Amino acid sequence: MRTKFIYILCFLANVIIAQQQNFQLEKGNCIIFKQHVYAFGFKSNSFVIYKLKSNLQLIDSIYYNLDRTKTANYLSVDCDTLHETLNFHLQKKDKQNLTLLRFDQKFKLVNEFKNAEVTKLDPFATFDHQKFVYKKIVYAVKTAMDTSGKQYYLSKYELQNSNDKAFDYKFKWQFNFEKQHIKNVRVFYADTIKVLAFVHVNNGERKGQWVLKINAATGFIIKAKKISTNANLNYRYSNHFVDSVSKNIFVLGQLTVGEQLSSATPTLFILQFDSMLSLNSTKQLIQRITPSNPTAKGPTGFVFQISEVKKKSPDNYQYQIDFYKNNIIDYKYSNTSLQGFAFADDAIETEPVIIKEFAEIENYFFTPDKKDLNGKLFADTAKSADRLFYNQPVFKVKQAFKLNSDEFPVWILKKIDAKSGTINYSTLKPGIKTYELKAISANQKEEYPGILLFGKSDYVLFYTKASNVLYLEIGNW
Repeated sequence: MRTKFIYILCFLANVIIAQQQNFQLEKGNCIIFKQHVYAFGFKSNSFVIYKLKSNLQLIDSIYYNLDRTKTANYLSVDCDTLHETLNFHLQKKDKQNLTLLRFDQKFKLVNEFKNAEVTKLDPFATFDHQKFVYKKIVYAVKTAMDTSGKQYYLSKYELQNSNDKAFDYKFKWQFNFEKQHIKNVRVFYADTIKVLAFVHVNNGERKGQWVLKINAATGFIIKAKKISTNANLNYRYSNHFVDSVSKNIFVLGQLTVGEQLSSATPTLFILQFDSMLSLNSTKQLIQRITPSNPTAKGPTGFVFQISEVKKKSPDNYQYQIDFYKNNIIDYKYSNTSLQGFAFADDAIETEPVIIKEFAEIENYFFTPDKKDLNGKLFADTAKSADRLFYNQPVFKVKQAFKLNSDEFPVWILKKIDAKSGTINYSTLKPGIKTYELKAISANQKEEYPGILLFGKSDYVLFYTKASNVLYLEIGNW
């Protein structure tokens, strides 16, 4: 019995330890990739990477030997998952070259590129939203000026297996859009067969919004479908869902009148296309937002973004819609609503939803500083206001959102205080009587705090303690 008791205590101790981890790392950081946590940083004369399960159980580690340069002379390491690989960028201060380490999905070092020029590392780095990556393929939308005005081109590139260049792309084909009057192009989906693009033509015979289906192998257009019949209405793309089973394509966004962006009752549109790009069904749903202060003067305008769309059952889909309140020169994050639609008998079915403003959200990150960027969107009218409906804020306030077991909304929120240099993470959820804000952490920006989300209710909080200890902790929200 005593032996069994000791075994149970040891098991519980391991479980408790697995809820936290400490690594002796300078300039430590974390990233999530394929449902695993990768913790990395500098230790002595090595760059170290730890691979962990979501419960923080250590699985594997890799030590990459460096020269005798002190850690203080390195910049913080950037990591991305471009082309479904882990890419670590090791750069010394005041140097224009860096070392790039590339790991595959099995945590195997497949390439190391030393003395790679920063400015030539990624030829598509400046394209931002104007590129779409599918596995080893990059679709880039480029512009050029000629005597007829600005021209738009969609080019396909394929990443080559190279030991000399970190990002060596081979040009495959180019598709030329309408020669004039293009307002915006958004490539939003690609696979081995097709490429889908949402195109806004703001003048001429083809004025309106279109969805284009392009052959992924040849670059030839398969079909172009015009969405709008009313020239005074603009369909602003926000998100989509391509059903791999039914082959239905759903496009969601905000319907606006003319150049107007915000509305007190913004209208959501859902478009359903079949595999042949026939527009078979459309639905419009007005978003009615109940103000937190009923006595406020005049209605407030909102724009929204669809941050997530997913399939719940064969005929039912769910999406998150983030609302941003008109703030004169910008739009600030205000609320999130979880909504759904069904598609049956060739029709989209929705139910009216009433959304209540949560003053706690805006109060959480409110500041009189007009330069504060927390949760703010800006309309880039110099390029296209369409991008307002899918470009993320510089500093996202909403980190996660869900409904609890009682169907009440719950948030993880983030606030950056530029003056004090503090980064705060908090939960907003129902309390005993009202909604309550509860702090998760408050760290200085030099501690590089962050949160990684797992499943519906778990997260991993990480930050650096005493400049050389990377601390990780599992939390539940």
